This record gives sequence, C-alpha cells and structure tokens, in this order.
Amino acid sequence: MAGLYKYDLNPEDFKYVRRVKFTLWIMAICIGVSLYDVYG
Repeated sequence: MAGLYKYDLNPEDFKYVRRVKFTLWIMAICIGVSLYDVYG
C-alpha cells in the first residue's frame, strides 16, 4: 500500500478509482444475492 503514495494522483484518477470500487461493490452484491438465492 505504501508504494501508492510515491505517485501524485490527480482528481481524474480518484474519480476512476471510485468508479472501479463502486462497480466491484455492485458485482459483489449481485453475486452475494444470487448465492443467497441458490443456497438460502
């Protein structure tokens, strides 16, 4: 994690990272719901 601080991130990078995290959260929620439906 410490290696990330070597680079200066501009606001566009933060927006991109936030969008990727949001997409991963949505995918995780969808997978969790489908697994809950299968095994619930």
